[in-house]
Amino acid sequence: MTLAQQNMGCIVNLTVGNTIQDTVVRIFRNKLDVEVSSSETDLLETGMIDSLKFIDLVYNLEQEFGITMPMESLEVDQFRTILDIVRLVEQCKKAHGTGTPLC
Repeated sequence: MTLAQQNMGCIVNLTVGNTIQDTVVRIFRNKLDVEVSSSETDLLETGMIDSLKFIDLVYNLEQEFGITMPMESLEVDQFRTILDIVRLVEQCKKAHGTGTPLC
């Protein structure tokens, strides 16, 4: 969930929970109804992510972080663990910061 905070006349977007990892875990818990025990749990091998949850996850990541993840450029291994997803989001955010419209 993103909050807008007014700070000396400027609007600053803050992610509640502080880190990208906290936000990703919250998406799993609140949006996908999946409780992940560890940031290194293999989400695919354990069956925590199926094809429908994958689409929902991508949608929620895009909405939460203001990024675009075209399906044709995504690889399964980028979603194997929470840590892999965090790395992907960091890459996308960096790409968006340079004016690149897509990850």
